[in-house]
Amino acid sequence: MKRKSILFGLLLLALITGVAAGAQTPALTLELSGINAVDLPRVDVTVNVYDTLGQPLNGLTAENFRLSGPLAEVATITRVENIANNALPFASVLVIDASDSMAGAPIEQARAAARTYVENVRPIDPVAVVAFGSTVELLQDFTTDRDALLAAIDSIDLLGRTALYQAAHEGVNLANNAPEPRRAMVLLSDGAEYGGLSTVTPEDVFENAFLNGVPSYTIGLGFGADRSFLEQLSTETLAQFFESPTPDELEAIYQALADRLSSQYILTLEVNAP
Repeated sequence: MKRKSILFGLLLLALITGVAAGAQTPALTLELSGINAVDLPRVDVTVNVYDTLGQPLNGLTAENFRLSGPLAEVATITRVENIANNALPFASVLVIDASDSMAGAPIEQARAAARTYVENVRPIDPVAVVAFGSTVELLQDFTTDRDALLAAIDSIDLLGRTALYQAAHEGVNLANNAPEPRRAMVLLSDGAEYGGLSTVTPEDVFENAFLNGVPSYTIGLGFGADRSFLEQLSTETLAQFFESPTPDELEAIYQALADRLSSQYILTLEVNAP
C-alpha cells in the first residue's frame, strides 16, 4: 500500500540525539510521534526526547540531531524547534464518546479526564471539544479560553449510538484545520461502530489521518472498545493507543498527554527523493 511505503521509508530516517559538544552523552530515548509530508519535499517530523528517568528533555538544538539510514544522503535537517522552549502553540482536538453505553460512571470519568487535560495545557495552546454518539457535535471550536472549554466538557450529554468512524474522521478534519500547524487529536471511546451511521470506512479514516499528518492518540475505555480500530489509527499516525484504563489511569493518561504534546520537537527536513 502506498501509504505504508511512504511511512516506513521515512521511519528509516533514524534520528539520533546527542548533547552539547564536550559533554558526556546520556542514554536518551527518542520517540517518533508524527510525520507531516503534505508539503513535500518539506517534511515535518515530530519527536519526543526523554532522559534516563523518562522525563521530557527540553533545550536541544539542531546540533543535537543527525540523520542516519538509507535516506540520510537525500535528506537534510533544515530547522529544529522545541514547542516548550520556543513557546510554540500546539492545537489539540478532544473527541469524546457520548454514546448510551457511556452512561453513568464512564461519562463522568471522561469529563473529569478531559478537564484534567484542559487544566494542564499551556495558556497559549488552543483546544477544541467534540462529542459523538449517533451524531458528531462540535461543542467548542478551538480556543484558549479555559472557562469556555470546561463549560463545553461539562455540557457533554448522551447522544445515542456510536458513529465511531465518523467521529474520528471529523476529528481529524477539525485538527487539520487548526489555527496552528502543530496539532493532534485525542479520541476516547468505550465501544465499536454501532448503528451503521458513519459515512466513512476505517480505511478512509486511516488514510485521512496519515496523509494530513495528524497524530491521533486513542484511548479504549473498558472491554467493549474497538481495540483494532483505535490501535491501528494511532499506529498509522505514529501516536499512541491506551487500553482499558481505570478511572485513575484515565486522568493520568490525559495529564501525560498534555505534558507530552507541549514538550515535543518539530524537525523540518528537506527530502530530495521521489
